[in-house]
Amino acid sequence: MERSTIKLEVSLINKIKEIQALNCYKSVNETVKHILPQGTVTPEIVTYEQPAFTLKSGDIYKNISWSELKLNFNCIFLNQTYFIKK
Repeated sequence: MERSTIKLEVSLINKIKEIQALNCYKSVNETVKHILPQGTVTPEIVTYEQPAFTLKSGDIYKNISWSELKLNFNCIFLNQTYFIKK
């Protein structure tokens, strides 16, 4: 089982302990499992990559990231290799 340490405000700790005592939960983990709704997920951190370049068509701008560029290059390379082998 993976473990982690989190820092909580004292007021939150006291509320968790109160809920734990009222419901006879044995651990903080058990208490938190009952407090959080089923299916609760943490939001994923979104990071934006610096674009390699920007394409412009009229009023429309399209940023092309390095990842997209590498992916498309690999697809083109694989397609060319495929046709050469045939």
